[in-house]
Amino acid sequence: MSPKRRKLWKEEDMKAAIISVRNKVMGLQRASNTFNVPKSTLKDKVNSKEEDVDKLVSTKLGRKPVLPFELEDSLVSYCLEMEKRFYGLSARDVKTMAFQLASLNGLKHPFSKNDEAAGWKWLHSFLRRHQELSLRKPQSTSMARIRGFNQENVIKFFDIYEPLMNIINHSPNRLYNCDETGLTVVQHKVNKVVSLKGKRQVGSVSSAERGSLVTAVTCMSAAGHFLPPLLVFPRVNMKTELLDGAPNGSLAVCHKSGWIQNESFVHWFHHFLSNVKPTKDDPVILVLDGHYSHTRNVELLELARANGVHIVCLPPHCTHKMQPLDVAFMLPFKTYYAQAIEQWLKQNAGRVVTHYQVGMLLGEAFNKAATVAVATNGFRKTGLYPCNRHIFSDFEFQEASPNNHEASDHSPEALPNRLHDANTSQPRPGPSGINEPKTPPKPVEKQTTPFVTPVDISPVPTIQQKNPTDRGRKSGSAALLTSSPYKNQLADDVKRKSPTDKKTYERKSVQKKQADKVPTQKKIQKKQSQISSDSEGEELDDPVYISTDNEDSEDDAECPYCNGKFSCDKRGEKWIVCTKCGIWCHEECSGEDDYKSFICVYCLEG
Repeated sequence: MSPKRRKLWKEEDMKAAIISVRNKVMGLQRASNTFNVPKSTLKDKVNSKEEDVDKLVSTKLGRKPVLPFELEDSLVSYCLEMEKRFYGLSARDVKTMAFQLASLNGLKHPFSKNDEAAGWKWLHSFLRRHQELSLRKPQSTSMARIRGFNQENVIKFFDIYEPLMNIINHSPNRLYNCDETGLTVVQHKVNKVVSLKGKRQVGSVSSAERGSLVTAVTCMSAAGHFLPPLLVFPRVNMKTELLDGAPNGSLAVCHKSGWIQNESFVHWFHHFLSNVKPTKDDPVILVLDGHYSHTRNVELLELARANGVHIVCLPPHCTHKMQPLDVAFMLPFKTYYAQAIEQWLKQNAGRVVTHYQVGMLLGEAFNKAATVAVATNGFRKTGLYPCNRHIFSDFEFQEASPNNHEASDHSPEALPNRLHDANTSQPRPGPSGINEPKTPPKPVEKQTTPFVTPVDISPVPTIQQKNPTDRGRKSGSAALLTSSPYKNQLADDVKRKSPTDKKTYERKSVQKKQADKVPTQKKIQKKQSQISSDSEGEELDDPVYISTDNEDSEDDAECPYCNGKFSCDKRGEKWIVCTKCGIWCHEECSGEDDYKSFICVYCLEG
């Protein structure tokens, strides 16, 4: 039996009927027939003590919610504000907050006192009443990206970018974006499978526990032109079989780490020039991130300036919002790549994916993901084409943390006072010191005292902007890499960082150590298995050092993010080690400062 439908009448008709009966223009029966409204409902509303007809007609049917409308509105605003500041509330948090609001405000509620939380039924009703809310799975965002993506960086980038668009006459065919991504022989995600209901663990075959990294360099234009990718394999010798099945025109190079290097990126740039064919009369804009192989590559900049390529560097830690490839292409590409691995494993039972199958699987995924719609959407969403510096709304930026929170409103110390105000009939003092009555919430009658709000129970957290210090790496910014000032400054930095001989380098290191009290050697406590045979397996009392006397030393640490070596650091830059794979990297590059729980991006992707 279908449920009985209620309130089928229109509010305008009911309002006209009530006014007609109250003004004695017509009776109940005639008004019911004339305006097509139920007679019993009309009678109840006419006899109601409520004089405001609009409020009388708009009254909602059903049971009143546990929390008054004003409190629910404050809870909605609190949820949205917490999500905006990257500290969103889970379903359990919302239910607990509802229980606390009902308890601290002295409201009758059916919530469980043992669990100290509202039930799922209340949560579902709360979400139905507020359609602007929904349960979403958040994307992990590092603190560096939260701090880096701000209006100042975006404005500075577009101040550099917009004049260049005039040079190419806003042509989408002369605007390109380049980015690198890491691939492994192990799929980063698996699809759901049909399994026995109630089974505790469901497995799916993979080629290895953790595959080695293969870097793919991709590039696309705003018009939908995709260049064949460049693959960097983690090996020493190159074999043509590695490119079997790869997209036509693809390139491959080898490096023992599998990461992009300065020489590898210059090799790709020659590939870019041969496909795009830029000239000084017909220039091209190339937008890329601040990777070391892009921004610290003198050979690349000289080659770009000679061929009419304007290279623009995005602001640091902003690629998740401002890089078209990251926004539109990488997710479907990696999804198709993971699906291709699963399909290959099913078709080749008993075999595992190796580097010789990566080209074929990448080609299958690349051909599916590299579409004109993906390219145009990526450039449009980032505001690069059509050029729109106002593409990002204000709520997308992390607000600077204000330090002007009043203790009387938001601090935990002020909560007892607000609880006292909420449970007394005396009005709270106003700003002028005179007792001013507070306007009660409209839907709640006879309410003259303020409520305890979610902000009083748990203040909204704020993220402090990182204060610049003398130590550590200098934070990057958006820049035109092919401009003469940047290119000349880079050439001077490279020349200054290259020691002429060992003695000069050692003398400068000692001087800097005495001046800044910053160690010029990296302390690394090696595992007992790595101790040399001379120690006869005995544990060393002192930590083992990585020497900086020789830049070509095999033990020299190399940052996987920027490819900068520890031996080249001259400003006492801080380093941090991955707790999983043991790779060292710059603390500024990683965006993390907790050395006890740091995990590098390659371990996260793997």
